[in-house]
Amino acid sequence: MSAPQAYTDATLLRMLRAYATLEADGQTMSAIALAEQIGMAGGTGPGLRRACVECGWLDVVEPPRGSLPGRLRVTSAGWAALDTGVAAAPVKAVPYSRAKALRALRLVADAEAAGSTISGPDLGVALDCSEQHGAAIRADLLSRGWVRAAGWLGRTSVLRLTVLGWDALVDAPPPQKGGQSALRQRRCLCCGSDFASEGVGNRICTPCKGTTAFQSSEVTLHAVARSRR
Repeated sequence: MSAPQAYTDATLLRMLRAYATLEADGQTMSAIALAEQIGMAGGTGPGLRRACVECGWLDVVEPPRGSLPGRLRVTSAGWAALDTGVAAAPVKAVPYSRAKALRALRLVADAEAAGSTISGPDLGVALDCSEQHGAAIRADLLSRGWVRAAGWLGRTSVLRLTVLGWDALVDAPPPQKGGQSALRQRRCLCCGSDFASEGVGNRICTPCKGTTAFQSSEVTLHAVARSRR
């Protein structure tokens, strides 16, 4: 949905970023007070908040009641808009192929393993496409539910893989280099031991793959094991 013409894209994104900062700090604030805090007229706050909700950028978790300001949460579409810096939907006619999305997801996973993140433009360069497409692919990962935004690093939101994202990598064939897999020591998501992995998508060691728990596809097992790393 396009943004209402009463507000410029820059104004809406400025208000959205303010809500993202509140969410990251675990705080809440009335739309009037938030608008004043970022140097806008307080009276424009409710309209800006409503416009962001109508754009699908904000979810109302708790509606305002009386003197209580309520609580809002930035949606995947909202994070994508902040990442790309544009109010329009990501510029692509059709969703990217699963293979290309998995290549991007592996890069995000590598960045996460290094305690960092990867920006849209850098993702585009790494995938041998334009910086604009890199930002759109990054937004595509958010819309698939494979990654979530977990704060900010400079002007780029920090991406962290979700359980769905890790499962997508585990189920994907490992990337091939010159016809052979590149082995690397990685920590098993089930038992926590190091093993020779063929790629980011290979995160379960052979002994754990033979267990009943793994073969029953209990995704909660992967999530719990990963939180202990």
